Amino acid sequence: MKEKKAINKQLIIGIILAVMCVVCLCVGLYGPVKNKIAKATGTETTVPYNETTYAPVTDKNGETVTGIETPQAKSELRQLEDYKKITTDVYAMIRIPGTNIDYPVAQSPTEDKTYIRHDVNGKYSPGGTLFTEHAYNSLDFSDRVTIIYGHNMADGQMFGNLQEYYTDENTFNTFKDIYVVVEGKELHYRVFAAAPYSDTHIMYKYNKFESEHAVDEFLDTIYSSRDFGVNVDEAGKASGSDRLLILSTCLKGNYSKRYLVLAKLV
Repeated sequence: MKEKKAINKQLIIGIILAVMCVVCLCVGLYGPVKNKIAKATGTETTVPYNETTYAPVTDKNGETVTGIETPQAKSELRQLEDYKKITTDVYAMIRIPGTNIDYPVAQSPTEDKTYIRHDVNGKYSPGGTLFTEHAYNSLDFSDRVTIIYGHNMADGQMFGNLQEYYTDENTFNTFKDIYVVVEGKELHYRVFAAAPYSDTHIMYKYNKFESEHAVDEFLDTIYSSRDFGVNVDEAGKASGSDRLLILSTCLKGNYSKRYLVLAKLV
């Protein structure tokens, strides 16, 4: 009788443990499954971005940047260091809160076309890597105008969603903040315009934007454009005295043209 009770007790304990395992498994799977369902049904929500976590500070040049002490900035700094272990060509991280844009930025010291079709591992990749050109931009975002190039991928990767985000007036006003982690600091840019543009190499045409006049001349072409899909924040317009960041990709529907998103350093 005692032996039978011991067996029953072990059986009950086994059943309890099995139930607990099933519960834990369900809880562990619920999050990913919920996310997949939300993405598939379009009900996924984005956690609001809290700008107040980025306390403005002043760098050694007296320019305002955002603190690197925030958890998100620290995380990206760690990511940047990991990428640099793969290749020293990676020198920055770019993020647009609320979007899928959160990528490393590379620059080849010898060949500007390297990352058009190569990933950070040096392997062929149709999506390439976000990059700047060594012939026109430095590695510290100190130029009057820095241009980051990326492919307009059909699956939304790289800059595949830029045109979708910034052609629509509502999302243009939603995704205004761009953050770049570089050299141990985080730069905060604010989007002020987005527009289709010709395939002109603007860094070459405007002589690397070495003067404020050149920047103003270029900006006038954006502000005066009447193309479909142009959005300009009239209250936040930039001028030649601002330091600009331009995101450049192919224009959907006409790959012989470019689509540009323009932001100024806050």
